[in-house]
Amino acid sequence: MTDDLTAQALAAAQAWGGLDGMPELIQARENVVFRARLAAGQEVALRLHRAGYNSAAAIASELLLCERLADTGFACPWPWRTDAGGFVQPLSGGGCASVVQWVAGVPLAAVPEEDMPARDRWQAVGELLADFHLTADAVGPELAERPDWSLEALTGTGIWGDPLADPELSAAERACLAAARSAAAERLALLDGGDLGVIHGDPLADNMLLAETGLVLIDFDDCGPGFRVYDLATALIGLAGQDGYDAAAEALLDGYRAGGGPASDAALAQLPLFVMLRAQASAAWARSRCPAGDPRRAGYRARALMLSSSSG
Repeated sequence: MTDDLTAQALAAAQAWGGLDGMPELIQARENVVFRARLAAGQEVALRLHRAGYNSAAAIASELLLCERLADTGFACPWPWRTDAGGFVQPLSGGGCASVVQWVAGVPLAAVPEEDMPARDRWQAVGELLADFHLTADAVGPELAERPDWSLEALTGTGIWGDPLADPELSAAERACLAAARSAAAERLALLDGGDLGVIHGDPLADNMLLAETGLVLIDFDDCGPGFRVYDLATALIGLAGQDGYDAAAEALLDGYRAGGGPASDAALAQLPLFVMLRAQASAAWARSRCPAGDPRRAGYRARALMLSSSSG
């Protein structure tokens, strides 16, 4: 399998002038990612995008956004255009490849507490997301075929599937999730249209790197229009129901406000609601992506039920 992926990477890289040496496989999850050096000398991440998720047009739209963000100096990887001037190269087996700047850094999830205390960490995440939302608004991206994280996605059928369709749910558990979604839909409908904008969609700790210059936001695979506070909720979801959640949420909001983030106070007050909705979305993601018996399926379902039962 690794040899096949490497062969695909080498073939795709010809669209960028080829590679200097062999690529190094870094991960093979949602996308396959190689660390590589272009023949022209740039160190890059070469991605083989999973077929059937985002279209080539959607990926090109994502990378145009990243190019415009990087042009302003925002901390995200710069996408490299092909020699023909595009962003993507079709793969023979379906899907496509893209190339972005390699960022030397440590995933935020792996940064020790002594190197970045919790308060500083969450303050920095809030400031990064505020900067992203402001900059994305300013560059006016053209988001063709991107997922839409607004009301229907969060309280309806969902981007990753319907949480209510899980056959492992009891009737009472399904009713609990449905009631929480219905109440959330009523509350979100009251928010101002200004609380919608371009969001990252998946700013988990693995998608933020601590580099010498500070935090860098990576992997815009799920970016699109949506509620800005959903980004903050996604950053927090790993702490839901754990000690330290309240302090992290406070520091995150402080950082977002200090950074001039455009979400309204009314929307920020609904952060726990968005955390619950992210938990439901994650449960649907696990059911659609993880094999039977994977502990994430049961774990994410239990978390979604816990947060749904306590939302109000």
